Amino acid sequence: MVRCVAVIDVGQTKVRSLVISESGDILGNAIHEFPTTSPVQGAMEQNPEHWYGSAVHTMRQAVAMAGKNAEIIAISVTNDPGVVVPMDELGRNLYPGICWLDTRTSQGIEHFREVFPQRHGLYKILLLRDYFADAFYRTFKFGTPLTYVTHKLCRRFAIDTTNAPALGMDIKSMKWDESLLTQCGIPVEMLPEIFPPGTIVGALNIEAARDMDLPENISVILGGANMQCAAVGVGAIRDATSKITLDIGLNIDVCVSEPLFDYFDKPTKMYMLPHAVDGKWILEASLPGTGLALRWFRDNCCADLIVDAKRANRDAYDVMNVLAERSQPGAEGVLFIPLMLYGKGMFYNLDLNLKRNSMIRAIMEGTAYSTRFFLEMMHGLNAFATEVYLEGSGARSRVWRQIMADIVGRPVSLTHASGEAAGMGAAVISFTSLGVYEGINRAADAMIEEIEKVKPRAEFADLYARNYQKFQELLMMAGSDTGTI
Repeated sequence: MVRCVAVIDVGQTKVRSLVISESGDILGNAIHEFPTTSPVQGAMEQNPEHWYGSAVHTMRQAVAMAGKNAEIIAISVTNDPGVVVPMDELGRNLYPGICWLDTRTSQGIEHFREVFPQRHGLYKILLLRDYFADAFYRTFKFGTPLTYVTHKLCRRFAIDTTNAPALGMDIKSMKWDESLLTQCGIPVEMLPEIFPPGTIVGALNIEAARDMDLPENISVILGGANMQCAAVGVGAIRDATSKITLDIGLNIDVCVSEPLFDYFDKPTKMYMLPHAVDGKWILEASLPGTGLALRWFRDNCCADLIVDAKRANRDAYDVMNVLAERSQPGAEGVLFIPLMLYGKGMFYNLDLNLKRNSMIRAIMEGTAYSTRFFLEMMHGLNAFATEVYLEGSGARSRVWRQIMADIVGRPVSLTHASGEAAGMGAAVISFTSLGVYEGINRAADAMIEEIEKVKPRAEFADLYARNYQKFQELLMMAGSDTGTI
C-alpha cells in the first residue's frame, strides 16, 4: 500500500480532485467545470452546491483511478479565495457565492475600498449587507470555498491565514482585524476561526466519506489559497524563489522572509500576503485576463484551426503553439498590451504584411513582458527572483516557456506537477503536517521533481530589451486610463 493524500482544488471555474502519494506521484486526477452566472448586470455568482457536487464527482473518479493500492490517510482543500459565501449554522449557503469579478457596488463599499484596499471578500460582505440584508443578518459564518467544502467534510467552520486576508485578517497579528470589522459593521463572530495551513481541523464524516468513496475518519487538513499552495507545489518556498502562473490570468509570487507589512501599490495592485509556509511571505502581483486574451484570439480569429484540430483529435492551442513558434522572436515588431479585461487591450505596429502567427506570438510575448515589468518592480523592493518556476495551463506550451525565459532574462523551471501545482502544494503541506516529513523543505525536496529548465537565449536579449522599452511606454499609457498601471 502507498500512503496518499486526497486533495480538492476549487478553482475559478472548475474543481480538480487528486490523489497524491508521499513520493509526489499523482495517482488519481479528475476535473469538472461548474458555471458562473450573472442574474443581473454586474453580478458574478456561483452556486456553492456545485463546488461540493463537482468535488464528489471528481474525487470518486480520482479514487478509482488511484486503485486499491492507494492508502488515503487524509484529505485537504485548496481554493480560489476570491469568492465569498454566507452560511447558516448547518453550513448551508444563504446566498450564492459572490465572485471577485462581481462589479456591483455602493457608496459605502467604495469608501471602504479606498480606505482598506485588497479586501475584496469584505466588499462582497458589504454588498450583502447593503442589498441583501435578509441573507446578511441570517448568516452564521462568512467564508470562502475552502470554508464551505471543509465544513461539508468535517462539520467545522474554518479558514486559513492565506484565505483570511481578503475577509479582513490583519496580516501582522494573523487575527481578525476587529477595528476594521467594527467600522464595516461586521461582528467578528460572523467569521470562521483562523488556522495556519496544514492544520488538522477534524475527521472526515461518514456522509462525505460515502459521497467520495473515501475512508471514514481520515484527517481533514486545511490547504490554503491556490496561489500560495501552487507556490509550494512548484518549490517556491525559499527566499528569492518565485512562482509564475500562466493561466486565465498572470500571477507572480516571490517568496521573502522579511515582509513589507504596509506595502500596497494601488496602480499595479501589488501587495504582501502570508505564504502557506510558516515564517515566509509572498509579494504578489497579478494581471487578470492574459490567458483569456489568447482564448479570445482562438475563438474569434482561429475558427479554421479549431475545426482542423478537432478533426485531427488535437487541442487548438497545440496548433496555435506551432504557429507561434514559426514566428520569429519579436513577433515581426508587433506588441500586445494585455489589458483586455479593462477594455484597454492593444495590438501595436500592425501592417498589411502581418501574419496570424505573429499575433499569437505577440500575445504570449505581451504576457512575458508584463512578467518582466512586475519582476523589476519587485526587485526594487528587495524581493529578488533568482529562481523562477512556471505553473498553470500555459506552462504546458514549450514556445511560451522559451519566450518567458528569453524576456525575463533568467532560466525558468518546469516541475512534474506544473498543471496541478495547487493540489501538489496542498499534498506537500499535508504530508508535513502528518509527520511523514520533517519540515516542508524536506517534503518538497522529496515530492517535487524539476523536469525542465529553459535558459534564456543571449542572441535575442537586445531585441527583447528594445521591444520591452516600447512595451513599458504603451502599458503605462493604456494603464493610466484605467488606474491599472
